[in-house]
Amino acid sequence: MSALVGRAGRQNPTLSRSSLGELAKVEGGWSGDRRLVSASLDGMLDDETLDELKDPDPFVERLLSDEQRALAGELLLPLHAVELLGPIKARKWDPDDDGDVAAELWEVDEDVRFLEVSIRVADDPEGALKDLEQRVRKGGLQIDPMQNTKTTTVLRHLAERDGR
Repeated sequence: MSALVGRAGRQNPTLSRSSLGELAKVEGGWSGDRRLVSASLDGMLDDETLDELKDPDPFVERLLSDEQRALAGELLLPLHAVELLGPIKARKWDPDDDGDVAAELWEVDEDVRFLEVSIRVADDPEGALKDLEQRVRKGGLQIDPMQNTKTTTVLRHLAERDGR
């Protein structure tokens, strides 16, 4: 993450575009009462990568883009020791030009399935969060009182399920 963040904790757009590509992003958000910063570096799956995923024991480094491998190297991540867990089905809805709410549905198995609803705003994030929570409740959805990030929730479940 430090490779993406410049002075005063702000994203350095020049660095993220030039060295890590257009798919790098840093975002702030909430999970329950906790304020979080997350960084991601997406990659596109080509035919060769999709073929690797069909292998019962895929080679993790072949699943990553050049930029993702470089970032993993900077962070000293031992990719040879990474075990793949899953699969996870995810479906994403981005806000339309005239809307402000995004959603992601994650389905791991019959035990773990959840919908994350989010809003992206520049001004008054706390007010926007309260408004979103009211809209969610008005829509008949329940907010999990023990909120964790999607990644934490899914990784814990998969590790427990697979006895790791």
